[in-house]
Amino acid sequence: MKKPKSADTSISIQQMLDTLPRGCLGEFDFISGVIFIDCGQAEHQALVTKREKLGNRWDEVLSDHEKLLVETTLHEYYHYLQVLSSGYLFETVCALLDGLTTAATRLKQNDKDNERLAAFARLAQRILRPLAEPHETTDLSPRDLIEGAAYYFQCRSLGRARDHASMLKAMEAPDLEPEYTRAYMRAALKLEQHAFHQFLRLVGTALYFADPPAAFEDLIGHAALTGTSRKSHVSEKSAAGIADRHPFIGTATHVRTIRDVRSYPWYETPISRLAKSKAEPPAFFFISNNSLLPKIQPPMAFRDGFKGDLGIPIMMALMAIISGQRTLRFTLPYTGVKRAGVSAVAAGNR
Repeated sequence: MKKPKSADTSISIQQMLDTLPRGCLGEFDFISGVIFIDCGQAEHQALVTKREKLGNRWDEVLSDHEKLLVETTLHEYYHYLQVLSSGYLFETVCALLDGLTTAATRLKQNDKDNERLAAFARLAQRILRPLAEPHETTDLSPRDLIEGAAYYFQCRSLGRARDHASMLKAMEAPDLEPEYTRAYMRAALKLEQHAFHQFLRLVGTALYFADPPAAFEDLIGHAALTGTSRKSHVSEKSAAGIADRHPFIGTATHVRTIRDVRSYPWYETPISRLAKSKAEPPAFFFISNNSLLPKIQPPMAFRDGFKGDLGIPIMMALMAIISGQRTLRFTLPYTGVKRAGVSAVAAGNR
C-alpha cells in the first residue's frame, strides 16, 4: 500500500467527496472534526455572502441546489458543536482517535496492513454501535437526539422554525427520515408548545450522560414538573436532579481535563477557548448568548482545497490511507429534504 505524503491533503479530500453516499452534498467526519462540502471554496463563500444579503428572502431567491448547500453546512456545523459540547460524543471521538492512533503506529507498509486496518474497523464499529441502538423504554437512540437537535438548529438558523407550530411543519417535509423528528416529538408529548424553547437544552444536557435517551426522558419529565419557561436553567437544575440515576460524563471540557487530551489539535484549540470563556457549551446556543460562535470555526474541506486548523493536514494524510480502504467512515449521516427538480446527486446531506 502506497502511503501519501503528509503534506498532500488533496488525495483524502477527493476520496472522501467522491465516496459520499448517493444524494449527499457533504458530511461531518467527527474523528477529524472536518466538514466536507462538495463544492469549491469560492462557490461556498459566495453562497454564504449571498444568503446573508438576502436575509429572510433567501428561501425565495436561492436555487434548490444552493439551498441544499446552505442546509448541509448548518447541519454539519451543529454536529461539530455537539462534539465540542457533549462529554458523550467527545468521549466517543477520543476512543476512536485512540484506536486510530494505535492502528497507525502499527502500519508497516506491507501485506499485513490491510488486516491491521480491518481490525481497527471492527473496533470502530463496536464503539459506534450504541449510537444507533434504541433505548428499551423510550425507543429513542442517541443518534435520534443528535440528529434531531441538528435538524432543529438548521431549521431555526434558516428561519423555517420560529415557534412550535412551524417546527412541526418543518418536520412534515417530504422524505425526511424519522431520526430527525423522533426526539422533538417525544419532548412535545409532555411539554407541548414549550418543547420548542427547551429542546436544545434538553438534548445538550442528556448528552452529558452515558445513556442519553434515558437521561432525556428524565429531563423531559423534570421540565414538565418544574415549569416550561424558556428562561428556566434546564441544564443546571435537571442535571443535578438525575445524576444519581444515570452515569454522569459532563461536557467535552470535563473529558478533556480528565484525559489531558493535548494530542488532538483539531479539537484542543476550540475546547480550550470554550473552557476559558466559561460560556455555556455551544450546543445550547440559540437559547443563550451566541457571541462565542464566530470564534469557533470548524475545519472545512472543499473540492479545491482546505480551510481551517493547520494541524489538520497530517490527520488528513492518515485519513487518506483509511479512506482508500473504502470501509471506514466516521460520520453522522443526514438525508436532507428532497425537492422537486433536484437531481439525485444533490438530494441530501450528511
